[in-house]
Amino acid sequence: MKIPMILPILTLAVLPAGASVLNFDLTTAVLSAPAGQSSTLEFIGTLSDPTTTDVFLNGDLSALDPSLTVDDSPFFTFAPLFLPGGGTYSGPFFDVLVLPGTPSGSYSGSFTIQGGANANAFDDLATQNFTVNVVGAVVPEPRFFWVLFFLVVLIILMPNLRRPGRGRSVSPTTAR
Repeated sequence: MKIPMILPILTLAVLPAGASVLNFDLTTAVLSAPAGQSSTLEFIGTLSDPTTTDVFLNGDLSALDPSLTVDDSPFFTFAPLFLPGGGTYSGPFFDVLVLPGTPSGSYSGSFTIQGGANANAFDDLATQNFTVNVVGAVVPEPRFFWVLFFLVVLIILMPNLRRPGRGRSVSPTTAR
């Protein structure tokens, strides 16, 4: 029995595309910023192609709480247009901007590299999760604390310092 020529073609069309899977690691996946001030956190890492084929790096997707802003310009500025088979890129991927009004807390996000076999592919190639901790600012002690402390001590001790005859001896020349 002859197999119709269309059957192998349909089988190939139904199979998922064999896109390269890249290895993606962030050097530090958890970074912290102080609350109440503007901060930029830079996430750097390594992206490697374990295959023998070139993989184009065409874009990215990020997901993060809307009170924080992801800036992906480091990826487009520093990453190569493609990774050759066995190639590696190490460097900055994205920045997270923390604005002064951002509440303290832990914010989880993800960053996905997109690309594929050519410059027009936008398959998800690798995803890395990350966390931004916005830490409440430590309120410093007022500078006048010690001055205030010594004033209170002085006020408490003042009546004891003014009592006559306490701790003083009477000189014989003045006593009559």
